[in-house]
Amino acid sequence: MGKKIQKIKRIKRIRIHREGNETLIYSAFILIAIAVVLWRSFESQVPFWTFVAAFGALSLIFSDALYASSLWMETVIRNLKS
Repeated sequence: MGKKIQKIKRIKRIRIHREGNETLIYSAFILIAIAVVLWRSFESQVPFWTFVAAFGALSLIFSDALYASSLWMETVIRNLKS
């Protein structure tokens, strides 16, 4: 039971940063708008699926990189505090 409480306390110490939420929301709207234009503008769906594949892969790469950098920064801050 003690380990569970320690884990809960550790999770409570981690704060969620919301500075980039607006940027992410606006970017998502822009990407969706471009996808809709590609879907409706061309008879062939190749431009749409190319766009979806390219930006889907890029978003996965960048989100993974951002997650890794946030973990690294968290470790650095933790080491500085101790």
